[in-house]
Amino acid sequence: GKIIYKNKTAGPVFSGITTKDDKAFFAENNGVVYCVDILSGKLIWNYDTGDRIISNPALDDNNLYIGNLRGNLYSINQNNGSLNWVTKLDGLIQSTPLITSSKIIAVNLNRSFSILNKLDGSIRKTIELNGRGKLSPVLYDNILIIGYDDGKLSAYEFIY
Repeated sequence: GKIIYKNKTAGPVFSGITTKDDKAFFAENNGVVYCVDILSGKLIWNYDTGDRIISNPALDDNNLYIGNLRGNLYSINQNNGSLNWVTKLDGLIQSTPLITSSKIIAVNLNRSFSILNKLDGSIRKTIELNGRGKLSPVLYDNILIIGYDDGKLSAYEFIY
């Protein structure tokens, strides 16, 4: 159909778009995270992480979580774009983090994934993989599934 609006970001967008209510959240290749009004296209806020982003934003009730290719994982307030916390992980983040009620699971390309405290970003545990973590983690019942190089999957018992 008919084009409702067109907006230009500063750089190309390689992340996906995550929506909630009447807002769309995405990031561009220069590292800026955007929140726009879906109906009008009007910019609500943006936040510059300082490095490339290719992962999709993940959301909970109040915050957005996203990693960049510098290996930083960010928690950003969905409503106003203010930074809650940032945590440096061991490797580049290219997949969408998994958000639970109290934890975040972030996979990186440095052959590991980390389990973080959702409130402050502190790393609770880091687990080594036998390859570079490339897929977004999935939680099914109490089984955490991680995908990495050469089509390999690992499953872990996950206790909330």
